[in-house]
Amino acid sequence: LDAKTGEVFVKVPLDREQRSYHFLYINVSSPAVSAARRFVRQNPIIEQAKSSLTPTQTLVVVRVLDENDNAPAFLHGAEDDDALTAAVDWQARLFTPIIRLEAKDADERPTLTYSISGTGSEYFLVNATSGLVILAKSIADYTGDSFQLTATVTDGLHIVPTPLRIYVISPSSSLVQLTAEVPHSEIDQRVVERTLNELNGLDNHLLAKQPFVDHQGHADPTRSHLFVYALDTKTRIPYLKEDLAKILEHHAASLLSSPSRISEISLLSPPPTTFSAFDVVLAILVVLLLLLVLVACCILATYCKRKRAIATSDREYMVSSLAGPRPYDVEEVSRTTAQRVLSARPLPEPMTNQIEVAVSPIFMDDMVSTNKSDTTKAFSNSVRERPSLLQSALARQKVHASDVKPANSPYP
Repeated sequence: LDAKTGEVFVKVPLDREQRSYHFLYINVSSPAVSAARRFVRQNPIIEQAKSSLTPTQTLVVVRVLDENDNAPAFLHGAEDDDALTAAVDWQARLFTPIIRLEAKDADERPTLTYSISGTGSEYFLVNATSGLVILAKSIADYTGDSFQLTATVTDGLHIVPTPLRIYVISPSSSLVQLTAEVPHSEIDQRVVERTLNELNGLDNHLLAKQPFVDHQGHADPTRSHLFVYALDTKTRIPYLKEDLAKILEHHAASLLSSPSRISEISLLSPPPTTFSAFDVVLAILVVLLLLLVLVACCILATYCKRKRAIATSDREYMVSSLAGPRPYDVEEVSRTTAQRVLSARPLPEPMTNQIEVAVSPIFMDDMVSTNKSDTTKAFSNSVRERPSLLQSALARQKVHASDVKPANSPYP
């Protein structure tokens, strides 16, 4: 405090979370003190502090304004790793409440927003304002024993994550079957849970009750089946069914004398997988469809193989022949067509050549004339021309065969 000017200064940092109001009593030593006072606003705490002032004193109230300088923190969690835990029945209905996320913030009137993330988070919905987590998707077909998620709270500036484990209560993990010697309609859920809690010191829950049915499917209305599970009172983690059954077996005598008259403790096994008639028909149709596809592929492969073999045979006939190219246009005429056409043509008429031979007279008999001549006939089975090549050339030049004479023909 400046004694001359009356200004008040802060010597150390102020924190609203530690103290929101500071009261300063200031003495005025001047004899001329005005008795008039101006009230800005009424506050019970301030008015109580002012009531003890002397005529020469005044009250200065320093109000520390809030600032978002504190991160939120979750209220509940396990002691070892601060993880949030919850349990849900594997047959729970949609929109069943699972857990409420709660956090605190030392700041004044904070606005907190909640969310969850991780593998399997699509099974749940969280109210961003209230933090209530509900079941959004059926977990009847979920094969795991728990969901390992991450819960997050933020005040707009600070983001605080924490592990969230949601355990699935199912016959394969946590449920124990109890056999009661009373009808299921006479079973009181609260009495059963209280009896179990007193015996084993755990947080026991009766999940369902139903009439007794033996292994052959015969029902007994005078008896009942109870399905229970237990949670650890500190960590809220469900006990394994084997561990819970051992704990309950130690109190078998007390359970039999209880109002529920529990006579047997047994473990549940997962129900066998069954297939409906629709599943069987669908499987048969799929198998038939696969067989049809396989047969179609075999037929197509055989057709392609035969077609490729024919093409290869024609190509080798034209190219690999020792006699050279065949006398037809291979681009337009196939081998089969060429053979059929050529075999249908008649062979040409044989040609006769006159050969004159001169012989010396000394070698000739007097009775033989020196003008004798010998005639030899030679036959050829070759074709005079190659009609297919000639016709192909004529077809390209658009000239008829009757208008062209062979170059080597002896006829005019």
